[in-house]
Amino acid sequence: MSALGASSQAMGQAKDDRELQAYIQGNMAIDRMQWGEFKQSLAQLEPLQQRTDSRFDRIVVLVEDLQMQQAITEYDKLKAEGITPPYWVMDSVGSAYVYLEEWEKALAVYNQQLATNPKLFNARVGKFYSLSELRRWNEAEEVLTALEQDVIPEKGSSRYTQDQQMEIVVAHGWFLIDQNMLREADAYFTDYYAKAPANTEIRSS
Repeated sequence: MSALGASSQAMGQAKDDRELQAYIQGNMAIDRMQWGEFKQSLAQLEPLQQRTDSRFDRIVVLVEDLQMQQAITEYDKLKAEGITPPYWVMDSVGSAYVYLEEWEKALAVYNQQLATNPKLFNARVGKFYSLSELRRWNEAEEVLTALEQDVIPEKGSSRYTQDQQMEIVVAHGWFLIDQNMLREADAYFTDYYAKAPANTEIRSS
């Protein structure tokens, strides 16, 4: 809780600077979210909703609190005002649509992100899963193959984290399972585990 104490102290020192106070309060709200205190985080963001960045933060917190429909409502308000949130907010919006199993809308969000930055990892993974759920297998496979080439290249090192690499490995296996290709999935996981036996996620898949 030391971060909260430091922020509270900073708030006191910034009492004559309303802009700085709002910035610090926003940071305190994000701290609360990271600690899992979603209701407290939303309460701290409530008086800051005249600030666009705080509206962005609110969407992220709503998704973390599983208030998916409310998060989408807030996003729709921004769209109506001609405001396009940054990628990290769009990640949350995409997650909200995925949670609600609104795959076409999730896909539209991910495509919108990738039109701006084709290398966004979360958006690419989200697009893959959305296409898979829509049973658009060929398109999903194209996205997955491109991800594998980037994230777990056969030659050279990967710039992606081990968690991200594992996410793609598991996605490939479940892609096969979803198509009822159970033998192929078992062979895939067995082969990958043989190459990297320390990866316990494969062992449990």
